[in-house]
Order: sequence, then C-alpha cells, then structure tokens
Amino acid sequence: MSFLSFALSRRFVVIVLGAGAFIIGTCLSTSAGSKIHRSSSGAFYNFQTIDDPAEDALNTQVTGINHNDNIVGVYYGTPAPTYKSFRATQNSSGGWDFFRELGSYSDVYLSGINDRSNMDVGFSPPWSAGACSGLTSSICGVVHDPNNPDGNETYQIADPSEGGGGANCAQTYLYGTSDARIQVGYYNTSANGGIGCKSQAFEEYCGPSTGSGYQCTPQFVDFHPPGAYSSMAYGINNKGDVVGAMTTSPGGSLVGWEYSEFHYSTIQVSSFPTQARGIDWGDKVVGSYTDSSNVTRGFLMHGSDWYYPINDGQSTVVSDIDDSWNIVGWSQLSVNGPLSGFYGTCKPNCPSLGVRGGTKVFHTSKTKGGL
Repeated sequence: MSFLSFALSRRFVVIVLGAGAFIIGTCLSTSAGSKIHRSSSGAFYNFQTIDDPAEDALNTQVTGINHNDNIVGVYYGTPAPTYKSFRATQNSSGGWDFFRELGSYSDVYLSGINDRSNMDVGFSPPWSAGACSGLTSSICGVVHDPNNPDGNETYQIADPSEGGGGANCAQTYLYGTSDARIQVGYYNTSANGGIGCKSQAFEEYCGPSTGSGYQCTPQFVDFHPPGAYSSMAYGINNKGDVVGAMTTSPGGSLVGWEYSEFHYSTIQVSSFPTQARGIDWGDKVVGSYTDSSNVTRGFLMHGSDWYYPINDGQSTVVSDIDDSWNIVGWSQLSVNGPLSGFYGTCKPNCPSLGVRGGTKVFHTSKTKGGL
C-alpha cells in the first residue's frame, strides 16, 4: 500500500452510549406515475418518502446528500436486484426531480456526493457486463466527476491490494467523497478465516500527474482503527473526518468508528451492532444499529448528545447528513414490504432533544495507518 508522506498523529477514543457522460436530459419528477408519497413524523425528525418514479423501481435507497440538497441513490426491483442510479434535486413544489446522469454507467450503486461540484461516487456491481473494463476486479469503484480537467468524467478504480489470491474477493467499493476529491470506501481480500472476504477501509486521492488520460495516479491509504480486524469506510466530510464500521474478529459484531481531529473513536449504541455511515462539517455522525429484536434503527450522534432511535417505518437506515441537520436514508414502511428512500428534516427543537451520556477513553496515539 502507498502511505501519505505526512503521517498525522491520531489518538483513539471510545464512545459508548449506556442503556460515462454527464447526462441532464429529460428529468423525471416524483409527481409522475403511481408512486405513493407521504410525510410522517418521528421523535426528532419529519420524514418525506422518496421513491424513484421509474416503473421498475420497487425499492429505493437514498444514499447521499450535499448542502445544495442534491441527493443520490439507487432503485431496483426483485428478486435479483440490478441497481440503477439517480441524482435528484428538490423542486419548488417540494417534490423531487430525478436525473439519469451516468449514461452507460447507469448500473452503478451510487453512494455519495460532494458539495462543491456534485461529484459522486459508487461501485460497479458484478452483474453489470464489462463494468470493470481493464481491471481484474469483480466489483470496482466508480467516480463521476463533471469537472475533471481532462474531460474524462466517469472512471473506475481498484485498490491494488484487493483480492489477495481470492478472485471472488477482488472487490473495491467507494462510498463517500469530499470537495478535495478524496474518496473513501473499502476493498476486500480473501484472508478472513474462511468466512467470506475480509474488508479493509481506505481513502483514495489524486496523486502525481500521468500526463495522459485520467491526469493523476490514484493513491490509496489504509485506515486501521485500533482493534479492528475488518473495517469499512462509509463517509467523509470536507475536513477529512471519516466514519465507518469494523469488526474485531472474523464474523464478529459490527462497531462504528470515526476518525476526527487526529483521533480514532469507536461508536456504539448500547451494546448493539452499529455502523457509522455519514458525517457533516460539524462532526454530526449518523448511521444505524440493530436492536435486541433484530430490527434496524437509525441514530444521530453530536458530541455527547445522542438521538435514537430514528424511525420511519418498520426499519430504518440513516445513510448521510448535511450541514443543516437534514438526513437521508431508506426504510421499510411495512413488515416484509419494499424499501423506500426518505428525506428527513429536523424538528425546530431538534438540537435540544439529545440524550446526554457516553464516555471517552483516550489510548495510545496512532497515525492514520495505525503505525
């Protein structure tokens, strides 16, 4: 792996709460078709359901949001999902206009968007024929950058350490991107004690110019949250703070982690399996956890204030947050029902509704690479 030449000091903190072409063609509006849209209210948030208006969009996931209220996500049918990506903007009537912007790369799981340039990232799934052209990956990261200086708006990347001898684990996933064009995600290797693939969180940034084609060489840096056996990175803000999830043993329970202000932290709702999925400029962290009834719930953490459960239906995943407390994600509105995306706006007194609690334990200083 390539490491940054300026290794920054990190500490480790434990936080536990007790108890193709850019296409702007014909847009599709949420007012079209027979989709049913509703608004609902939870303890902390008011929710608006977002379903892609495509006829075969049985399930919708809203995966990312930026401070311009642009959202990205995917829709798919059943039983075998083939993801189709979308970007949407809120219109003057409060609905959403959908755009298909990835052209031949439409079979991409679109998972994140930045603020400044609407640059978005995701990954090409294995069922998309030729999705990872020129790469040995079965799944590869995809970057769509409308402001790329050489005009190559959509390109693919693969971490050079993926695979590790297992072809089925030659996979690279991108989930988040920042205005500095730093992407985060994870790659898989086959060294996981015989239990599937082992994941390794990383960030990717633009290295030295190549002089042709995509005008820089992708550089990859691993994250090593202390105690992590397997790790994934899901979100990054414009300060370079990163969140994700990890396990401490093969097949172990998930624990959220955060890198912020030169420290690693673990994030966990009680003792439940927890994933941190998004982080804003003010270091508000959102994600999901699985409770004792095996139901997925959303959460928001802001300093020592916690907001949970965040529910919009039977189960809820909060995937991202913007700088104005607006959240996005997806939920199952009825038992065994399809998934619907949502856009959540914080209630007027939302910042005062957090539950005080949590502890912080500082450990030995670490660099980003855990060295």
